[in-house]
Parts: sequence; C-alpha cells; structure tokens
Amino acid sequence: MGDAAWVRIEDPLNARLEADNKGATGYYRPEDMDRDPVYEGVRFCVANTQREKAHSWGEVLCAVDHNPKAQDEIMDERTGYAYLAQEDNFAVTTISRFIEGGVQLNSVDNLAFQPRTGNLYVVEDHPNGDIWGCLRDGADQDLRSDGCVRILSVKEQHAEPTGFIFNADGTRGWVNIQHSNDAAMPQFNGVATDDIIEIRGFEIEDDE
Repeated sequence: MGDAAWVRIEDPLNARLEADNKGATGYYRPEDMDRDPVYEGVRFCVANTQREKAHSWGEVLCAVDHNPKAQDEIMDERTGYAYLAQEDNFAVTTISRFIEGGVQLNSVDNLAFQPRTGNLYVVEDHPNGDIWGCLRDGADQDLRSDGCVRILSVKEQHAEPTGFIFNADGTRGWVNIQHSNDAAMPQFNGVATDDIIEIRGFEIEDDE
C-alpha cells in the first residue's frame, strides 16, 4: 500500500518478465480490473485472489492515478529505471486496500463497478462461490468499502461463478457459471457448456 510509479513495458507479450526485471511490485494472483465510473478522476480496482487454503483470503486493491495524462519519463538514479512523469515530477498513483478478505468473503477473482452508483460487485473463485455487493467508501477515517453483503450464491457444489458485467444503466447484470457437473447441461462438440445467468431487480435512484 502507498504511492507507486509507472515503469514502461516495451513488449506486452512478455510484460510479466519485463516488469519483474524492472523492479515492479508483484501481487498474489491479480486476475481482474475495472475502472470506477463515478470517480472524478482515474480510479481503478484490482481483484487479488491469493490462496484460500493457505488462509491468504484475497483482497481488492484500488488505485488513484494522480497524473493520468503524464507522457514524460524521469530516470531514477537509485534504481536505474525510467518512470512515467509529468515534466519533472513522477506520475504518482496511490494504492490502498479497499476490501480485505476473510473466512466468509474470500478468493475474490472478478469484479465490476455498477454504473451510476459506483458500488463494486465481487465474485469468489471457488465451488459454491458467492457474489458480494460492496458499498463505496464514505466519510470516515479509512479508504475501504463501508460494507459488503452477499447477493447470490451458487448452489451446485462443483460450479463456480466467474465474470460479472452490468448493462449501461446498471439495472441488469450477467454472471457466468462454470465447471458445473449437471448431467442435464447442454453439450457442444461433446463438451459440457457453461451457463450465463442474467440478474434483474437492481434498483437505482433517478439522477437529479
């Protein structure tokens, strides 16, 4: 957690190796990212899945990019790397933990911001996984969600929820249910298919 700088990656196909060689910070299974649609600026959050069996429960990290239009670079003599900058100032991004996992909410794998409200919906990556709806950070001393509530659970014990997306006005959502062992599941080329579930009933107050 704290302030970070951007380092240039020349070859996207080898981004992980190149980032490691340039001193990038590593995270434990970051698997999805979404941009906050209601933040006045550039804020994005990342699902950091981690490993549930090791009681490393997972988390959601959020970053605020304070200089999103920066195009210059500064060579840091301490590290020998060139970092993104705006003229003579490093392009700083502040990273904080938005959701901390635990016994109930864990292995967060996918996430999606709801349009208009900016609430964050997170999906667990394990059988019988849950989907949680999490409030924005309110007027308190921390930078974390003001609370999460379980909105959906997968009943079939082999299946996992994955992916989540809203329509443009945030009133409907879709989630993929994968790895089901349902014998009645349709086959495509001899392989069991996944299901896409549409969720309705999201109520959003009219914009003033």
